[in-house]
Amino acid sequence: MTDTTQLWASTNYYGNNASASAGTEFWGTSGDRFNTTRAGAATAFLWNTSTRDLVQLQRVFSPEELGGNEAAVTKYDEYTYDVAAGIRGSFADRFDWEAYGNYGYYNYRMDRPRLLAQAVHNYFLGPRAWAGPAPAARSARPAPTRSTTSTWPSGQRRSRRRSTSRSRPG
Repeated sequence: MTDTTQLWASTNYYGNNASASAGTEFWGTSGDRFNTTRAGAATAFLWNTSTRDLVQLQRVFSPEELGGNEAAVTKYDEYTYDVAAGIRGSFADRFDWEAYGNYGYYNYRMDRPRLLAQAVHNYFLGPRAWAGPAPAARSARPAPTRSTTSTWPSGQRRSRRRSTSRSRPG
């Protein structure tokens, strides 16, 4: 503009699409929020009416049971941009000044597969029962083959959903 005044502008953009292993999917009585006591508190234990034992169950799923490696992947999508413009200058050969405005935006999306908690709970434990000597534990007769035998290709995909989280400036 002049010898002591200058206009300036700046723009930046970044985008990324990535995928990574979502880790091992598993179900267990220790993290099952539907495994509750008579009083409604969460419990890690289960009274097995077949074996008459207090047990903790866990079942780890292979990627094939979830629909293959691609179905078990977490996907990330993000982008950001900012724009700035301003004017700067000096006066009296002694003072520098600057006025500017800027705008920035960030968008993040994560899409990860997860088992449906209630459907998996019902698959392994079935209906509630409260018989047994352990009042702090739920009673059930879990099917032994469901916790030790592969469910592939029995349609486990119907008991899954994709969990999506987004982050945007407010």
